[in-house]
Amino acid sequence: MISNLPLYVETFNKFDEIRLRWEVLFPYHMFKKVNESILSQGWSPFSNPRNAAAWTLRQLDSNIVKQRWLIVYVYDILWHQEMLHKEETDEERLEWLNEIGLPVHPKYFLCQTIQEVKEVCTNEDIQETLEKDNVEMDGLVIKVNQIQYRDQLWSTQHHPRRAIAYKYPSKQIAAQINSISYQVWRTGVITPVAELNTVELGGVKISRATLHNFDFIQERDIRVWDRVWIQRSGEVIPYILWPIPERREWSEVKTEVIKTCPDCWSKVFKDENEVAIICPNDTCSSKITQQLIHACSKNALNIDWCGESIIETLVKKSYLHNIGDIFVLVHHSLELKSIQGMWDKKIQKIHKEIEKTKFKELRRRIHAFGIKFIWKKISQDLDKEYAKWKTNNEGKLWDFFADKEYLDDVFWLGKQTILSLQERSWKEKNIDLLKYLEQQQVNLNPSKQSEKKSTHLEWKKIVITGSFEGYSRNQLQDLINEHWWIPTNTVSKKIDYLLCWEKAWSKFNKAEELQIEIIKLPEFFKLIWKKMEINTSETNESPPEKEKQIEHQKNIQQKWLF
Repeated sequence: MISNLPLYVETFNKFDEIRLRWEVLFPYHMFKKVNESILSQGWSPFSNPRNAAAWTLRQLDSNIVKQRWLIVYVYDILWHQEMLHKEETDEERLEWLNEIGLPVHPKYFLCQTIQEVKEVCTNEDIQETLEKDNVEMDGLVIKVNQIQYRDQLWSTQHHPRRAIAYKYPSKQIAAQINSISYQVWRTGVITPVAELNTVELGGVKISRATLHNFDFIQERDIRVWDRVWIQRSGEVIPYILWPIPERREWSEVKTEVIKTCPDCWSKVFKDENEVAIICPNDTCSSKITQQLIHACSKNALNIDWCGESIIETLVKKSYLHNIGDIFVLVHHSLELKSIQGMWDKKIQKIHKEIEKTKFKELRRRIHAFGIKFIWKKISQDLDKEYAKWKTNNEGKLWDFFADKEYLDDVFWLGKQTILSLQERSWKEKNIDLLKYLEQQQVNLNPSKQSEKKSTHLEWKKIVITGSFEGYSRNQLQDLINEHWWIPTNTVSKKIDYLLCWEKAWSKFNKAEELQIEIIKLPEFFKLIWKKMEINTSETNESPPEKEKQIEHQKNIQQKWLF
């Protein structure tokens, strides 16, 4: 149903499989026609071609897609069994795609030096040509041409190292500040936000923009009723650049630094080493709400029923005051029923989710505490360090956080991070919270506390490549971390296993050359099951969370083996 994509490509007959990457675009002339049609029916028009294309592709009725005349440009080959090792450059791949009849964008440049790349990026004629194109363009992509270097550079979890985007200077627009509101974050930092008369920038309507902090406001002398220049950072987040003094009518009001929290009216303070104004009140409802939203987020406790609106409602009704209260919601079924939209099935789901959360990895709980400087990766590493610390020390999690002598010897922990952990362990309310979590049978033991003996299946380095049916890369990496193995991106002699599925990329060939053991999902789950059997046999105790994990892994193994 994409207008310029052929339904049949004769060359593809000789391939078992080919995977391509392309981008779907909404031509400007069709976008205008669609919006005119929508307006004539009394509906709200699309704000920009990007959102319109995404919404169109989500429609169940394929005829809607056909009517919109979307187009695609193919720009990469992900898998192509017969041609993958014959082509030496990305340019050759694009030429081949064009020859067999697939749509490839005609405007690309081959540069021999970085200076040539800079000249192309700063060439005003090229920028003007792209702006006049029938599709939306906001910059260029600079790619490594040699395929062999692309494979060596590979990618991180977030982005490829073989390519980088060059964005043209963002568009700016003037808007008027009607008032300034304040947002209280989970750390107590208060951020001023400008409430604007609604303007449209890059097809997006903007009515609010961050002012960062009060130093930013005072340095630029930004006032209420000022007209200011607005820009979107990365074409996404709107922010204010500076005011337009020549447009002032001298009725503008200077912005004074607030002295009390806009939510709880506590006296605020400013740290000498920071620019932020901070609310010190730990019972501030806005602060608690933001802390709990963070605690329930995907990288922390990952409680999917806890949306922002539900958390705000539960905080306002005084059912939630801290993380510990999440685990006693099971005792408040009648109170939950009084909230609009809370039906019996949903409450049952909440109860099940809470019980599952009690047995999740400790790293998730450490991240959920919202300790300053402690993010996802550091929380994961602290979980492992706590396990090591427990082998030689007796104590709880807060004793580990307070052990400065041990933490100083952990090479990847900085001074500020250690100080932040100690501050968390010194406060009596934090110790009370951890004790309260223990009373609610929330697991605060390190993920591998039961493993006191080393086995031949520990500390294995595993590389993941290819795609997996039913599992994302992040899920598999979480499983690897959970069992004290080490996920890595690069194939080398130090790697123990290469985990892949039906079709793998160049890493597969390199692993074969280095004689690295190549495993698929059934073998991977067998390793997990074998390792858990060893760990369970080495301890006399089998805590309930371990039994649940073993049963869960056994079910997964059966799914893939049979």
